[in-house]
Amino acid sequence: PPRSMQYEVSVEGGALRTWGAVTLSRAEGGGTRVEWQERGDFGWNPLLSFMALGMSRMQGEEMSKSHDALEALLADRGAPAP
Repeated sequence: PPRSMQYEVSVEGGALRTWGAVTLSRAEGGGTRVEWQERGDFGWNPLLSFMALGMSRMQGEEMSKSHDALEALLADRGAPAP
């Protein structure tokens, strides 16, 4: 199966765009390393630029929640945790 996935999200008619990628690789100890990267373009809108100041923290929290949900799903299936 594919080891990576890329995506693009467009909001407000394209005024706010983010690109991301999720990559799976072997980790030491036989597990799977999940790497999630994201970047964005807030354009020239000053309000969106101000909002971007807190985006790293907010997105980091969301990524952490998603990681925890993935880990719980794998544990429910009896798979080793990543």
